[in-house]
Amino acid sequence: MLGLEELKADPQLVAQIDWHITPQEAFETYQLKSPGNWRGGNLPPVYYFYISTWQGQEPRLFLVQRSLKHSEEIAEIQAPPELLRAAVAEQDKAMVPKGQAAISGELRDWLQERLSP
Repeated sequence: MLGLEELKADPQLVAQIDWHITPQEAFETYQLKSPGNWRGGNLPPVYYFYISTWQGQEPRLFLVQRSLKHSEEIAEIQAPPELLRAAVAEQDKAMVPKGQAAISGELRDWLQERLSP
């Protein structure tokens, strides 16, 4: 799995990151039975960040590649815990899918600053 420096060293991958899609939007779009999946098999893979809060663990930041057939975590980024906790607190119980929080604007800015050349 990639870390921050390895991700930064791959500008083509960084350029593919969708900075605004949420885990819920990705889940709804890339589910085969989703009403919003009108393009079916023509959906290109999407790369996005999410915060894992699975089973009450400390929040962890992942970059995931999602397609219709699979989802794979390709990087884990060590972000400031206070930014992660604040992003999770903004969403409270609205996390869909369960245990996956969207990144906040502040966290997005932090990531973009560190991933810029």
